[in-house]
Amino acid sequence: MSSVMLKEEDPGEAASVSLFPEFLQSYLRHSSTAVFDLLGEYEAICQDKVGMLQRLVLRAAPGQQKSSKTAGMRWLLQQEMVTWRLITSLYRDRIQSELEDDIIMDVAAPGVSEKVVMEQLFQRDAVLRQSQLVVDWLESIAKDEIGDFSDNIEYYAKSVYW
Repeated sequence: MSSVMLKEEDPGEAASVSLFPEFLQSYLRHSSTAVFDLLGEYEAICQDKVGMLQRLVLRAAPGQQKSSKTAGMRWLLQQEMVTWRLITSLYRDRIQSELEDDIIMDVAAPGVSEKVVMEQLFQRDAVLRQSQLVVDWLESIAKDEIGDFSDNIEYYAKSVYW
């Protein structure tokens, strides 16, 4: 399929044309109660397209206008993929906080640990919790871009082991 895509005038656009029907099929396949499954599938569809476009960019001759258009489309789809990830985490938090609003929060006793105090603060303060979700989302994007950093570390340098 990728060799056929390379012959297209704009391979990025040709590869992403099927995105909208796939979204529609996914939407029709899921019930209204399976929102998180639907959002996860949207992210997976975008991830498949990003992977395919990345392979196309790597196979194309450098400096071609087709290659730059394809790279631009890959970047846009990657941004959509991570946006679906953010929407999923924020929506999941809001649903979970609505369910937990009925639970009465205990006031921290003077001898309680900082961990318990912070957990209670995150349970009470929605803005703080959602801000942490955005930070986690940004960190997941960085991890996607650099890969698993621990695999790239050299644990020794000549005679020194870290």
